[in-house]
Amino acid sequence: MNNAFWSSMKVVLKVFSPLVKVLRLAHGERIHSLGFIYGEILSAKESIKEATEHAERSYEPILKIVEEKMKSRLDTPLHITAYFLNPFYFYKDPDLYNNEVMQTFIACVETFYHRDFEKQNLVVNREVNLYKSKSGSFGCTLARKGCEKKDENFDPGNWWATYGCEMPHLRRLATRILALTSSSSVEDWLLDRNEEVDEDVPLVPTSQAPQARVLYDDDFESDEEEGGGMEFQSDYYPEDPVFRDLPFA
Repeated sequence: MNNAFWSSMKVVLKVFSPLVKVLRLAHGERIHSLGFIYGEILSAKESIKEATEHAERSYEPILKIVEEKMKSRLDTPLHITAYFLNPFYFYKDPDLYNNEVMQTFIACVETFYHRDFEKQNLVVNREVNLYKSKSGSFGCTLARKGCEKKDENFDPGNWWATYGCEMPHLRRLATRILALTSSSSVEDWLLDRNEEVDEDVPLVPTSQAPQARVLYDDDFESDEEEGGGMEFQSDYYPEDPVFRDLPFA
């Protein structure tokens, strides 16, 4: 094997490693992955560009395939809204709240608070502005420090439960969305169901929710790199009333 072959293989690994990371998140059913999927896709796209040394002719065909596969699967309004509500991403780049994000966020609010214009108005026209401007508890040092790193201590739903008390309606929406995995059946429930959301279903205290697994790069090493088989969490999870109406519950 010549050097050109191994150089090509290194590029292939650099291209596909971030995509494998996204796929593992997307197909995982035991972690609160929804808040990370869209952000990891954007990160994967940048990694692909870097791997191809930003040669447009090289990365464009790859990104075209990626976008075709994720369309209507990993770029739904729910995924994009979860990305916006994850402070790990938003606090690093407040400009991510563009027109597309705004439209998808409003769509999720209108569906979650179906037929309740008063709550829709509070969330869209008042409460979300406190989050966007990092006002009140969102601007305190602990809130900013608490979302700087994507490690085993960071759970975006827990972050909202802690610092979102000043905006209860947005907090309720954020904690529910960020507690989800990237399951299509859950997306259908939240975005496509016609009946009203049961307002009597309480939020599940963070202490009762399954602990999110670590979502940093070490979690996606191969078996060979780790020197053995992977260990998975227990299949037992406390019953969550948020999902009690779902078809698979």
